[in-house]
Amino acid sequence: MTKEPSNSTNDKPTLEEKTFSFEKYKFAVEIIKWFIGSVALVVMTVIIDKGFKERSAGIQEMQAYDKYVDVILKADNIEERWKLSEYFSTVTPTERLRERWIEYKNLLNEDYIRFKELKEMESELQNQKNSALSGRPVSETDKKLTEIQLQLAPFEKKLIRSTEFNSAQSWEEKGFNYLLNKDVDNAIDAFRNSENASNQYHQVYEIARYLRENRSKLSDKNSEFWDTAHKKIATDYAWGMPSDIRKRLLEKSE
Repeated sequence: MTKEPSNSTNDKPTLEEKTFSFEKYKFAVEIIKWFIGSVALVVMTVIIDKGFKERSAGIQEMQAYDKYVDVILKADNIEERWKLSEYFSTVTPTERLRERWIEYKNLLNEDYIRFKELKEMESELQNQKNSALSGRPVSETDKKLTEIQLQLAPFEKKLIRSTEFNSAQSWEEKGFNYLLNKDVDNAIDAFRNSENASNQYHQVYEIARYLRENRSKLSDKNSEFWDTAHKKIATDYAWGMPSDIRKRLLEKSE
């Protein structure tokens, strides 16, 4: 039996098949174009939009941070700063800022505990001073009370910005130089400027007040009262005073 030759024309795709294959190709290309033009574009839009939102949130957080810094700087003492940190560490809406408040509260914790201890000691000594039942001499109680109040002083002050601190420090240094040179008028002005630059900075206010009260006695550089003034200031208003200045004031009073 003789095998019939295969018809090669049957293996070739027909025009209809070619047309269908081309249409499938065109459809696939259109699908890819649609994906790139629609889905990918949407994804990119979402990514970019998210980036802008995060950046906007970051800017808002920085603005809020600046406001919080002002709030803390305006707090009168460590107790107010503690209460503010306790409040904002709970109610601040963004997690990152809330975490910063928690860290700040933890940072204050040791000083706040010490502050509360000193306040209790101050109250006890004040009661002893005012009570006739105390067997301790008044002079001893006053001395211990002064020591406690000096330790409390840093906790009962506002925080200050570096520019304010530098200005207060500069005027204080000038005040001490005028004081050592027995220039009472310029010393008063310098200490007053230091106080104005930073409220309750060291004891510049007390020094200026003492000098004003005794201005007439100190108007003459040769007055013997200068010895008394130098010793008084070095002894009673020494908190925050540089040790070399205190030493020179005591030497002047001898």
